[in-house]
Amino acid sequence: MWQMMIVEYDHYIDPKTNQQRKEEVEKYDIQTIDNLADFLLNVRKDINKHPEYFCSACGFWTSYQLVLMDKKENIVGIRNLFDIFREDDDFSWNFENMTIQQLREILASGLT
Repeated sequence: MWQMMIVEYDHYIDPKTNQQRKEEVEKYDIQTIDNLADFLLNVRKDINKHPEYFCSACGFWTSYQLVLMDKKENIVGIRNLFDIFREDDDFSWNFENMTIQQLREILASGLT
């Protein structure tokens, strides 16, 4: 099992209220790499449905990091979610054409 934490930083501004929030952590237990792949692919679908929540200027995705921990609570991967989904640099993952198998291989290799 993996633990995924989404951490929002002090400079996070809620796009609905335009108010700054203090650091918060959302935790999810992920049983398999397939579960994590499904979660991230669903986030990608949300980007297309609600682009206003993925505005880099308001600090939404730039404020979040994906932290993966193993069963012994060793951190095995940290990645800024905005870096995962943006399309203008070498770190981009092309989710439009990516298969679950490809995403599984990327995640299994340590999010690199």
